[in-house]
Amino acid sequence: MSDLDLETSNRIDAPITTVLLNNGTMGGFNRSLPTAMGEYNVGNIGDDYAGLAQDLGGIDIKITDPNEIDGALTKARQVNFVKGKSVLLDIKTQQWL
Repeated sequence: MSDLDLETSNRIDAPITTVLLNNGTMGGFNRSLPTAMGEYNVGNIGDDYAGLAQDLGGIDIKITDPNEIDGALTKARQVNFVKGKSVLLDIKTQQWL
């Protein structure tokens, strides 16, 4: 995710929707650094992307159930066109090896 996209889009009134597939880990760490992951948990991250979206002038929508995605996309489109704000869809996904 590039948070600068959200900041820029809100600043210049060009709303976008960003979809974040949030598995809570840095890509590839499980395979390439198994000891670091297992013993020190180095690849796991717990950032508050939704809070960041708000701080940058946008709207956040957190999704934990795949059945919520359709409604969230509809809501994001309404926010983009009616409120003129950018939206971050923070979709929680399973951490894969």
